[in-house]
Amino acid sequence: LASITVATGNPAYCSVDNILYSKDMTTLVVAGKKSGDIVIPDVAAIGDYAFYSSTDITSVNIGKNVTKIGDYAFYNTKTLATVYSQNTTPPEISANTFPKYRVGRYTKYAFQLIVPAESVEAYKAATVWSEVENVNGQDIETFESGGLYYNILWGTANTVEVASAPDTKYSGDIVIPSTVQYNGENYMVVGIGEGAFSDCQ
Repeated sequence: LASITVATGNPAYCSVDNILYSKDMTTLVVAGKKSGDIVIPDVAAIGDYAFYSSTDITSVNIGKNVTKIGDYAFYNTKTLATVYSQNTTPPEISANTFPKYRVGRYTKYAFQLIVPAESVEAYKAATVWSEVENVNGQDIETFESGGLYYNILWGTANTVEVASAPDTKYSGDIVIPSTVQYNGENYMVVGIGEGAFSDCQ
């Protein structure tokens, strides 16, 4: 599919950035042709064959709420080098979700898997994920700027989301900027994280 556009008012589906979603944005159904680094929003499920035609994907960043990735979802992505999975609980996958390559007598997953640091052992023990040889943990980096805290988003180019304030609650008038600086780098503010302003009465 070269492009996907859903008509306004469609009762079952919507489209964002050439990707077809269920209307409530809980399921990523299928993507049009994609390449490079892909960031998947916090849907609950990724459908069968969702990115099968996108042979030039180099990395995929899977959101922390994804619990299931369908058969052959990334199977034909021959250039896939890195998979980021932000869910602390390994999502359900099948043996055919990601591509395998023959090395001598055996087939193996060639990509690097990056998961939350505290979940490395869970992924190494989970069905199918356990077959990925290159598994690394990564902590979510948080910083403060202008009275707000931000989480640096994995696998993206200098983007952050607003995070909850540790050991306190935000109060007063809140202004969320479009960009912030940290360690001499500019970051685009692209989202508000889970629980960021919870109970800020």
